[in-house]
Amino acid sequence: MKNPLSGVEVVRSSHSHMQGKMSSRSFGLPFLYNRQRVSSQMTSDSHIYQGFSNSNIQSYMSMFRDATQSDGKYSHRLNSGVLFMAMTSHEVKQNAKKRFGGVFKWFFHKEKTTKGYFKWQLNRLIHKLGLDKARQINLNDFEGGFVSAELDLALTHLDIEKLIKFNEKIDSLQVTDKLNSYFGDAENIKIHCGTRTVKFCMSLLYKNTYNAIKAIPHQLEAMRKAYKQNNFKLFNKELGKLGKLALTNRFVLSEIFQIAGKEKMTGVLKIQGSHLPQVQIQL
Repeated sequence: MKNPLSGVEVVRSSHSHMQGKMSSRSFGLPFLYNRQRVSSQMTSDSHIYQGFSNSNIQSYMSMFRDATQSDGKYSHRLNSGVLFMAMTSHEVKQNAKKRFGGVFKWFFHKEKTTKGYFKWQLNRLIHKLGLDKARQINLNDFEGGFVSAELDLALTHLDIEKLIKFNEKIDSLQVTDKLNSYFGDAENIKIHCGTRTVKFCMSLLYKNTYNAIKAIPHQLEAMRKAYKQNNFKLFNKELGKLGKLALTNRFVLSEIFQIAGKEKMTGVLKIQGSHLPQVQIQL
C-alpha cells in the first residue's frame, strides 16, 4: 500500500519545554475584593525547524516576574509589577553565531483609577527603576478611568557582551554616595518607605543594596563560565538571575547598566487610557 504521506515536506516543526516556580500571598473577600502578590521564575527551551530554509533554531528563555494583581467586584482589576526576560538563540550548526538580549519591563493596568493613584504609580516607577525623566509627564488632562502603561528597558547583545567581559571590583563607596544623595530628599524616603518605620525601612534598603552589589561580580562570573563552555542554556539561566538581581532597586539596576557601558538608562513608556490619548514617551 502506498504511504499517503510520501512526498509531503515538513514546512515547520517545533518542540518546547517549560518549567518554573511561583510563590504568592493574597488577602480579601471572595467575589468582592481579592489582592494577590505573585513572584515567579520560569525557564524554557525550544527547538524550531524551518523547512524552506532547512534551518534548525535553538532558543532559551528565562523570566523573573514580581507583580500585584486584584480581582473581584470592587477591585477594578489591577495588574502591576516588574519583570525581566532573557533570550538566547542560535542556529544548530558548527560555529553558528549566538544572539542574546534582555528586557526589563514595568507595567500598570487598571480598569478604573484616579489621577492621584496613577501619579503615585509613576512615582513608584521613577523610584524603582531610576528614570527621573518620568517626573516631567503631564497628566493635567487625565480625569481618571482605565489606564494601561508599560515601560521597556533593553539590554542588547552588545550590552551583554560587555557584561561578560567585565572583571573589575565595584566601588562600594560610590554606591553609598548615590544612596545618601538620593535619600537626602525626604520625599524619596516617603515614596520608598510609605507607612513603614523609616529607620528599619532604610536599614533594610541599604543592606539589600550592598548584598546585591556584592553579588554582581559572582553572577557575571557564572555567566562568563557558561559562555566559555558554550553552554547557552545555562548562560541564559544565569542572565535571568542577573536580571532578577538588577531589579532589587534603582541603584543595582543602574550599576548593571553602567557596567554594560550605559551611563544613562533610556526606555520607551507607552500610556493609554479611557480619558487619555495614547502616548509614547522616550525617557
